Amino acid sequence: MNQEKIGKFIQELRKNKKMTQQELADRLSVTDKTVSHWENGRRMPDVSLFKPLCEIFNISVNELISGEKINKNNLIEKSEENILNTISITKEKMKTSKKIIFILLIGIILTLLTTFLYHKSLYPKIDIYNIDVLYSNKTKKLKKQISNSYNTWYYGIDMAFLCDGKEKCYEINNAISHNQTNIEKIKNFLNSQVKLKNINKFSLYDGGTTIYSNNRYAVIICNTLDGNNDIYIGINNMQNELNGKYCGHKESTTKEFTRTYYIVSATADDDENYINVTLKAYQGETTIIKLERNTNITVGKTYEFRFINYYEFEDTIKNIFEYCQISKITETTKVGMEQINEPIYINGDK
Repeated sequence: MNQEKIGKFIQELRKNKKMTQQELADRLSVTDKTVSHWENGRRMPDVSLFKPLCEIFNISVNELISGEKINKNNLIEKSEENILNTISITKEKMKTSKKIIFILLIGIILTLLTTFLYHKSLYPKIDIYNIDVLYSNKTKKLKKQISNSYNTWYYGIDMAFLCDGKEKCYEINNAISHNQTNIEKIKNFLNSQVKLKNINKFSLYDGGTTIYSNNRYAVIICNTLDGNNDIYIGINNMQNELNGKYCGHKESTTKEFTRTYYIVSATADDDENYINVTLKAYQGETTIIKLERNTNITVGKTYEFRFINYYEFEDTIKNIFEYCQISKITETTKVGMEQINEPIYINGDK
């Protein structure tokens, strides 16, 4: 398909019809500049204009594509030639289109890769080596930091940081938001510090809420029966100052009760985080229960256990340790009737 030949052919036909470029343009609803481009061989008419052009000049589409009048004897030959030319042009256009698409895809892939590498360098994965906090000079109150499938809360601090082995620290909210770490990894770090006796750990019987604390900060990771998975970070006595107002619980005047038990024995459990402890109540039963390995008790001594309870159950040592939260354990020298064995107290709704 010879574009320049077709252009001269259109010009010749227009002049034979004694039409100006503007008149032809008006009949085809295009501009005179468009007609000029056709006739100069710079552009081809749009396919949608082939039929009206042919009707104006009383020619066939074959003749328009050929750029000349076709003798009936050459009609088949010219038709075949035009078809082959059209196929050739189409193939060339397809090759060009494929090249363009390929280049665009390469460009998109390079852009995504560059963005990914930049994000990775800006927000690297954190191998947690330490947790630090920046104390607040303002009035202590809870501040919500993140709203996700869980919330992060600060108490008595302005910021909390996760630091790696190179002492590079990242604000915990940004670190979690940018997928540099997650709650499970933070919990794993805290548990590793418990084993090293750098942090104290205390679990509540509300589904699995865990409280970690040292002399600088406290972390409460919620896992309640009603599905609260929030995390609280604050000053080291945060859980006491919040008075139970965390992990979806309401602040309340929770009452506790005390029971005294003698430690008969303590042995390792299959779970390395726990020990099996045999307890004996004064003039009562002897029962084996599980306590966390870091619980500060000694075999052969007597202790007062303070409990918080929200449930009604049969009064047995096993049930008390299953349904109640231990709030405090204190060694005592009291014996016999001096020992405290208060009745179970059931608190109201949390």
